[in-house]
Amino acid sequence: MRFRYRLEGLDDDWVEAGTRRMAYYAHLSPGDHRFRVTARSGEGPWGDAEAVLAFRLLPYFYQTAWFYGACVLGAILIAGGGFRVRIHQVRARERELERVVLDRTRELSEAKGALEESNRTLERRVEDATRVIKEKERMAAYGLMVASVAHEVRHPIFALQAASYLLRTDTKDGARLAPQVDIIEREIGRMAGLMDDLLEFARPAALMLAPADPGSLLAQAVETYRAEHGDAVAIVVSADDDLPAVVMDRDRILQVLVNLMDNAQKHARDLRRITLFARTEKASSESDRSRVRLAVANDGAGIPAESLPHLFDPFYTTGRGSGLGLAIVRRIITDHAGTIDVESRPEAGTTFTVLLPVAGPAPADHADSAAGSAARDGARRT
Repeated sequence: MRFRYRLEGLDDDWVEAGTRRMAYYAHLSPGDHRFRVTARSGEGPWGDAEAVLAFRLLPYFYQTAWFYGACVLGAILIAGGGFRVRIHQVRARERELERVVLDRTRELSEAKGALEESNRTLERRVEDATRVIKEKERMAAYGLMVASVAHEVRHPIFALQAASYLLRTDTKDGARLAPQVDIIEREIGRMAGLMDDLLEFARPAALMLAPADPGSLLAQAVETYRAEHGDAVAIVVSADDDLPAVVMDRDRILQVLVNLMDNAQKHARDLRRITLFARTEKASSESDRSRVRLAVANDGAGIPAESLPHLFDPFYTTGRGSGLGLAIVRRIITDHAGTIDVESRPEAGTTFTVLLPVAGPAPADHADSAAGSAARDGARRT
């Protein structure tokens, strides 16, 4: 017997198998199939009868629709996850770039602010230096004029002193002229004091710098003031315990304190108490220097607001004194590389505040002060 077979849907024609009774198919797709077989004897014709086998081939799990759907869904999820990861990376990179840009912008802003502050500081220092130079030039001009006038006036004063001495010692008319002689001597003393102020303003001595204790300086200022004015005004001294020694010309700063106290005695109406302070001010930066704050406050009537801007101007006076006391005070403080300010309110008292560097004036400032004194002395001798 010879056989032939055909698998519908796969074989286009009959496949002769000879005497073989098996058929082989690989990679059949899942689904319904019909397998047909016919036979013949020897070389005779193929019979009309045929055997038919209908069967259904079940798919493997990876050939099912749900598997394909799961694969598609997985691919979508993977693609979506990859996209989200990529977007997250891009956004993270954007945030990192934004952070870097913000940091750089902040650094640039800080650098710009520091530069602007440096420029403002430099401009301020230039303005201060210009003002100091102009002030020194103005004071030098005042000094030359005042020294000349003072020396010219001193000769008549000496003559008047000699004349008053002769009148007082005159045995004949001395007793009768005593009241007039007293007036003459008092006015001569006032004029001599004015001439001393003028000469002090015109030719300040060079600073004699040495470390000094601010607390003991305040105590000495009170003793000096008491020796001249008595106990008419209460004086309070307040000083920190840990005050550093300050490099200064002790006598000149003592002169400043006594002058400010004397100024309060003369001009502060209804004065009852004078208070002296000494405090330490720490350096705000490495380039800054530690300073000591000295203050002289009084509870008398305040200074009129219109007088405050001119208070330290030479020869400015409200009617009493020569107008040189506070000008000399400011020059002494300036020679020490310090500052002096005044705060006053009507009927609320007045406070003069002095700031002195603990290390004293810089060598350049001290040299300028000494050079200015030498120049004024040379001009006076000429």
